Amino acid sequence: MKKIFIALAIITMGTSAISFAQSTTPEQRQQRRQQRQEESIGLLKEALAEQTFVFYPQSYTLPYQNPVQIYSSGSYYIDFYPESFDMNVPFEINGGQPFTFNTSLSNYSNYTVTNTGDGVNFIITAQLDNISNSNMGAGFDAQNINLQFHMSVNLLSANAIISIYPNFSAPISYQGTVYSNQ
Repeated sequence: MKKIFIALAIITMGTSAISFAQSTTPEQRQQRRQQRQEESIGLLKEALAEQTFVFYPQSYTLPYQNPVQIYSSGSYYIDFYPESFDMNVPFEINGGQPFTFNTSLSNYSNYTVTNTGDGVNFIITAQLDNISNSNMGAGFDAQNINLQFHMSVNLLSANAIISIYPNFSAPISYQGTVYSNQ
């Protein structure tokens, strides 16, 4: 008896979904899709302006090296808050020594957001000065570290590239996706 009720419910839901799809025109569906896209872009613009977003890398690249894929999605991130950020990303020094940049709620400065002129591509920059190596999960001598962040974001796709320029090594670039923290 339960199977009959479940089958009838599935058939009823399927027919109502088909009739709904048939009752909307392609123009209406495209208009809804465009409206959802504009809302998504607006939300991401607001997150960039308010410094409330998270970046999840999918790969990273050292200069003159092929990209390295990151397969543990969600465990690596750069999470921006209005005055500080959390960071947990893989890193390699020029000699190939791998380690993880891991710091929480480190204050940063000089945060800027610049529109490239087309309304969907933005450049974000920030500076992290004089953070102690002991505050990061880096495996080299204790020293104060300066990092410059340069991020390029496409709001249509939410794809981003972050380049981190440390004062002790060549830069490393991460490709991934940006999400709003709101």
